[in-house]
Amino acid sequence: MLTLVFISTYILATISQYLYNQNQVELLANANVVANTVSDYIKDNRELIPVAVSRLSLGDSVRVIITDKDAVVLHDSASEHANIEGKTLVKPEVIKALKGSDSVGRYDESEIGTIIQGAVSVISDSDVVGVVYLSEAAKSTDDFMADIRWILIVISLIVCILIGVLSSVMADVIVSPIEKLTKIINKMKSSSMEERVPVNGNDEIAQLGDAFNQLTDRLNEMEEKRRQFVSNASHELKTPLSSIKLLSDSVLSMETLDEEYVREFMEDINGEIDRLTKIINRLLSLTKLDINYEELELKVTDINEMAQRIVKSLMPVALNKSIKLHLFTENEVLAMVDREKFWQVLYNITDNAVKYTPEGGTVSLYVFGEGDYVRIEVIDNGIGIPEGQIDKIFDRFYRVDKARSRESGGTGLGLSIVKDVVDSHNGEIVVDSKENDGTKFVIVIPKKL
Repeated sequence: MLTLVFISTYILATISQYLYNQNQVELLANANVVANTVSDYIKDNRELIPVAVSRLSLGDSVRVIITDKDAVVLHDSASEHANIEGKTLVKPEVIKALKGSDSVGRYDESEIGTIIQGAVSVISDSDVVGVVYLSEAAKSTDDFMADIRWILIVISLIVCILIGVLSSVMADVIVSPIEKLTKIINKMKSSSMEERVPVNGNDEIAQLGDAFNQLTDRLNEMEEKRRQFVSNASHELKTPLSSIKLLSDSVLSMETLDEEYVREFMEDINGEIDRLTKIINRLLSLTKLDINYEELELKVTDINEMAQRIVKSLMPVALNKSIKLHLFTENEVLAMVDREKFWQVLYNITDNAVKYTPEGGTVSLYVFGEGDYVRIEVIDNGIGIPEGQIDKIFDRFYRVDKARSRESGGTGLGLSIVKDVVDSHNGEIVVDSKENDGTKFVIVIPKKL
């Protein structure tokens, strides 16, 4: 509406200015014609002025007033009651014309409308001998402007109605999907997250609905993983606790304590406590990464030396399964890393390779520098990962083979911790695996953050 008001006002002002300027030009031209006609009569034959003026085709709406050089009216074409012949016409336009300057202008009268007036000098023998003053009611122009004004008002009203209807329709088109989305969100707060937003077309609302559906799928997936984790974690924590409870009850129930027998029980209890501690430590590590509990403590670290210590610590496990564990490194590979966290990365990847490689298999660990980066590869010929599950192995709580992972003490947290640590070092981890044909993990990190 504001735009229409602005456009209409501009159109009216432009047309009005053009038409009234044309009226002024025409009036001034007529005044000059009258001045040229009566210039020879003002001095000697003033009685012939009315006859001379009547011969000109000026129209009935034009009032002609002719004065001498003293502004005394010699001729007035107005009717008898408005005629001012013999009187002095004191108007700014007349005074200006007596000084040799033509003038033209317009003013508004409430009853008559717009009045166009102009005055020009009457020159005779290079002297100003009088003034021709013309005035005309611009009724035709006023009527035309009134018609234009009403046409613009009607057009504006029609446009406003059309825009209103269109806006209402468009608002309904836009708001309706949003209302549906809001209802589904409100329903999700009090019930399940199984609702889906209907997606039609490819506009912004459809994209929003699609994004919401994807978010819902992700939330459902995370909720399922959370439930699995609670179940798995409960089982993992319950198993050692149950064993500890059983062993301690057995000791307490003995009337006489045999030192060797008690020692055997205590060793079993100690083993279960170690298992419990390992599970809790992994949960705490993941929590610290989640909330940025501590900043990275970057130190220049020899990745080669770190890999050697990890291989040494895992060698007894590998030998117990007759697995060949090899390390291939350069003499010195230095990088700025958080030693404790990056130790977890190498240890978890290598430990998994040993854990999920059958007896008699091979696990190879490669560490070497590539310009400003360190490249680490862990390759095994173990059970591999099904193709459809490779993208999920870094998800928290996810385990490829739940039964086998539980047997090996897995909680589905190790690779998630690995991914978070590698990301925090601005690195990248890639997996290439085929089921029953081994797995290859490739880690690339910058030597300096």
